[in-house]
Amino acid sequence: MYIENSITVGDSTWQILVDGVKSAGIYAGIMFSERDGDHIYMAQALLSPEGAIIHHRRKLRPSGSERWFFSDGTIEGLQVQTTDIGRVGMLECGE
Repeated sequence: MYIENSITVGDSTWQILVDGVKSAGIYAGIMFSERDGDHIYMAQALLSPEGAIIHHRRKLRPSGSERWFFSDGTIEGLQVQTTDIGRVGMLECGE
């Protein structure tokens, strides 16, 4: 179920993802179900090869049946980040 398996940024499951990115030494776009208090979001994060969060965002408006589970994000997450490998933007299905 989404609620029980949702990740909180900074928790032990998140750290496993960060450790994998650091071990590979790559930029990584991570898409995940994020828990924040009483809400869950369809979330994305861009991680640096060192495992730092370059950008973190939540889907603006979940589509169709996704609305039964996921909360709305905010427009502030729509940004393009400049990295060593170029500019990177992130959108999720339906945005």
